[in-house]
Amino acid sequence: MSLTSDPSKIPYEFRPDFEAGVLRLSALYEDFWEKAGRHLDPELLGTEPGRLIGKALREITKESGHPEKTGSQGVVRVVQRIQRWSTEDGRIPRDKVNACYEFLMSAPQLGIDDAVRDVVPQIRRQLDMKLSSLSTGVLLAEDRDKARSDVQKALATIESVGKRQTAKRYGALNIADMQPALKIARLRRIPFGIPELDGLVGGGPQIGQLGFVAAYSGVGKSMFLNHWACAAARAGDLCIYLTGEMLRGAQVLRMISNLTSVDMNAMSGSEEWENEAAVRYQWLIEKNQICPPIVHPFRQTVTKIQDLFAIVEEYEKEAGRRASLVLLDADEHVDYENVDFPGLEKLAKKNPPGTYEGYGRLYAYLSWQAKGGQDDPSDRPDLARVIGAASQVKGEPNPARFKILTGEEAADSKRKIRIVDWAVTVNYKHAEQGNVFYVAKGRHNAGWGSTPPLSRNVGMGQIVAVKDPYPWIVDPQRWKRKQREFW
Repeated sequence: MSLTSDPSKIPYEFRPDFEAGVLRLSALYEDFWEKAGRHLDPELLGTEPGRLIGKALREITKESGHPEKTGSQGVVRVVQRIQRWSTEDGRIPRDKVNACYEFLMSAPQLGIDDAVRDVVPQIRRQLDMKLSSLSTGVLLAEDRDKARSDVQKALATIESVGKRQTAKRYGALNIADMQPALKIARLRRIPFGIPELDGLVGGGPQIGQLGFVAAYSGVGKSMFLNHWACAAARAGDLCIYLTGEMLRGAQVLRMISNLTSVDMNAMSGSEEWENEAAVRYQWLIEKNQICPPIVHPFRQTVTKIQDLFAIVEEYEKEAGRRASLVLLDADEHVDYENVDFPGLEKLAKKNPPGTYEGYGRLYAYLSWQAKGGQDDPSDRPDLARVIGAASQVKGEPNPARFKILTGEEAADSKRKIRIVDWAVTVNYKHAEQGNVFYVAKGRHNAGWGSTPPLSRNVGMGQIVAVKDPYPWIVDPQRWKRKQREFW
């Protein structure tokens, strides 16, 4: 026990492993937090990781309530908050962030009732000492009314230890209630670059949102992501394209075709058109007409998603800015079994890759990354991103029997559509009628519905109206006579 002149500042007599277990319960279970965790004084905890975790818990619950209420992982939020202290002002070294994570993850599993029974007496002992000190000081205080009020609050606190706090009550809606909602509604959007589709989702997904595009194999998921990446590039947004689906060279060629409007077949078959594309692309960069996208390939099934995002952060650091858009092509190509990040509870090893639980872990991680490690991306929009993934649909399309996909058909796990903020399906009709894009889910002022049939201009890597206003584009020879008009 530490010696101190103030008896109310004597540390709790917790073993380090018990302290870790108590803090883990505080982060994960609102019931324990209300009965005991909220009364713990972080300064009186016996370990440095414990003191940091206690401060983080108090700060989080004061801002947005207990983590359990928001359906998120309490341990994740605690470590994120400590990590924020580390990155924002550097007052917490990185090794201490890791120490806090290990402290919580190595904590023993304690029963809530048993922990409450063991913790409450020590909390009350400290509060009684504080009450005694306050009571003694009443007669000497200059402001006796305030001193008496402090005593009354201390008595109420002691009385509440070991009991759940009644639920917070809200009054009738008023103008002030609009502000938090408007902060979210006004978050910047990253348009798909398809006017017919953007009109259905309020202008595009918002910063901080996660979604997927689902379709049968070969119907156009990669084309959709490519078109979106190029639209973001034209808008000046940094896009990082993670591809396990195509060779990097093939994806790069498709993007350059989209951005320069030079048919990739003409480019590959003619040195003249290759040079033309190079000149146009260089002009776009020099005139700041685009933000060049980044295409990063990864090895299928063996690459961990957390390793991919470590690479994303490296690219962001080099660019000196946050990527507005991160695209994953496709979700089935990453390692599902070993998805992990601070606080994510690992499921039983018996759950193999590609199962319901595996995709749940994967999409929980992607959602966390989209929000920038925050509960509310409107707090720090500069930390948030839009993340879009391609998701396979089982089976094969049937041109003779057109059916709109609802998103529930996403392969292997229905948890995907439950976690994401938006979902778009690409629906195959036939060559003459093109693809119909259906908004299967949308949050925050996004609608739903289908686009008219749209055409895939494969040579350009573009999605356009079926009645192309520039039918000559597909013919490079005729295009040469029209290029000045087009550009």
